[in-house]
Order: sequence, then C-alpha cells, then structure tokens
Amino acid sequence: MPAQIVDTPDHLNSLLTRLDHGSSEKQLLFLALESIDPSRHASIAIMQMLLPPSPVVYLIDIHVLGRDIFTVATPQGITFQSVLESQEIPKVFFDVRQASHTLFHHYRVDLKCVVEIQLLEFYSRPHAGDFVKGITKCIIEEMIHLPYMGGEDWDFYKNPGRNLVDPTRGGTTEVLFERPLSEDLIRYCELDVIMMPGLLSLYAKRLEHAKAARVQEAVDERVRDSQKAKFHAGTRRMALGPKTGAQR
Repeated sequence: MPAQIVDTPDHLNSLLTRLDHGSSEKQLLFLALESIDPSRHASIAIMQMLLPPSPVVYLIDIHVLGRDIFTVATPQGITFQSVLESQEIPKVFFDVRQASHTLFHHYRVDLKCVVEIQLLEFYSRPHAGDFVKGITKCIIEEMIHLPYMGGEDWDFYKNPGRNLVDPTRGGTTEVLFERPLSEDLIRYCELDVIMMPGLLSLYAKRLEHAKAARVQEAVDERVRDSQKAKFHAGTRRMALGPKTGAQR
C-alpha cells in the first residue's frame, strides 16, 4: 500500500486523531527519522511512522510542516510532541540515539517510553560481544524469518534511494529536502520501518526474560546520553555495545 505523506496541518490533525483513538490499546509506533546530518544543528526532513497492523507508512514532512509539527492539536489537546513524550505510548526505534539527539536539541522533545530494536538484538545473542549491528545487517541475516520481504529484495528496493542520499555513493542528504519527493526516496523512507515489526518480534522472542531489565536500562541510558551537549552522533563509538553487555 502506498505511503501517505503528511505535509499539511489537516493531514497531521487526522493522524493525531487516529493516534488518540488507539492510545488506550497501547498502540506501538514504529519510527525512523531522516535528517541532513547527525549534529545538534541538523535539519529534519522526514519522520517515518508505521502503526501495525496497518501496512501504511506515514511520512511526516517536518521540513514542510516546520513548527506546526508540534503545535497542531486535536480537540482533545493531543499534539505530536505529547505523543512522543507520552509514558503510555511505546515508540519503537531501531537505534534511537540520533533521533533523540536531534529532536531534543532542535525541538526540545524529550522522548519517553522508547523500545529499541538494536539493543534487543544485542541482548538476545547467546554471547553479546562488543558491537551492535546496523539495520541492514540485521535484515539480511534474518531475511528468511521476516514476513514482508526477504533481505535481498529489501536491499534491491532500498538501493535506488540510498544512491541518491548516501555521499559515499555519489548522493547527498540535501535531496531529502527537495519537493515533491521522488518515488525512489519515498520507497527509501518506507523500507526501514516496514521491516521493524518483524525484527522486533524475532528479537523479543529470543530475549531471555532475565535480560529484559538490562535492555530497558540500556535504552534509557541511550536517551539520556543523546540529550547531552557533548553527544556526537555518527562517531565510531556508536558501534560499541552497552558496557553492561560487553562486560558480562
């Protein structure tokens, strides 16, 4: 099903109304963020959102909406900021650090109730090791277990957009701010969040119950660290796993 682009206050209001109606059911929000760079001064282009069991990916155009993204409110007073800061609505990221860092320093959004797929994968291993895995590696490794598409197909459909965005492939992140978005970029933005529910389910099943508290502690630590002024996203240190995992 095609992605839905949310780029007007009316579109955003409709999405917030849907979130408000589903909040009593503990709706999982699968989220990703596309920004121009990982610094505190990053400009955010798109936030992707998936609300299972619906297969529709919402591309929230923060570049176009600007400050409206956090000021538009439903009649019940629900805003996008209140959703992201809610202690009751789980927000699922693959790696929350860059999103948390940028949202906090750019918009003063304090993410709460975060679920982290990357850390679930790390702690679900029999021997955690020292390093976390990126989403591409996780999808390729788990391709036969993922319901949406095999990892090879995912990579095939991801590559055209990746070639446009990735400077190492001759692309530039500036293309994320061109409107209208090309079909390749829309597909690029969709594909990570489409695969996240399958990854979450796999790693949650593999996680030993005794390690669940460690995962949440590590998630909370990531959010806190990402909000510090000295945090620098995109460094090699981000490939290191949590100390509690590496020292076991």
